[in-house]
Amino acid sequence: MTYEWVDIIGLSKDKNFWRFSGLAYILTPTFSMLVLRNMPNGADIILWLLMVIWATDTAAYFVGCNLKGPKLAPKISPNKTWSGLIGGICASMLIGLIASLMFQETALFFIAFSGVLAVVAQLGDLLESKVKRTFNIKDSGNLIPGHGGILDRLDGLTLTAPFVMIIAILSKTVF
Repeated sequence: MTYEWVDIIGLSKDKNFWRFSGLAYILTPTFSMLVLRNMPNGADIILWLLMVIWATDTAAYFVGCNLKGPKLAPKISPNKTWSGLIGGICASMLIGLIASLMFQETALFFIAFSGVLAVVAQLGDLLESKVKRTFNIKDSGNLIPGHGGILDRLDGLTLTAPFVMIIAILSKTVF
């Protein structure tokens, strides 16, 4: 992740700002995932979080491609649609229903929370897209041809992991 970030900001005139931003951008979700992993049921929490993100991304892609419709944020990410976001939310809520069987909180809580996480994951994706637009690049790297780099694959975690960590710390009864 660090290698890709340094490569992205390469010729920036404001390197100190982007270095500090990159430090926060990379360390915040990484630290959050470590904290989550060390909690009771940490592996289950992370599995649920990843499943929500993957379901959101996958459903958003397929629903958005098939239904099309108004663009979500055309200046930042011109291919994302509102229909895709709604499809992603629905898929994540299904994951929430399944996840409720693993945890202490009610199904309704996990369905709603997973839906909220889908929106947060999309915001993380848009944040990554905004950074790439700022530096006029399509992908953060070329780890997976056609899919970009590590930062492109983990953009949903940038905001969701800290959000889930905070909820997990504040509410011991959820997980």
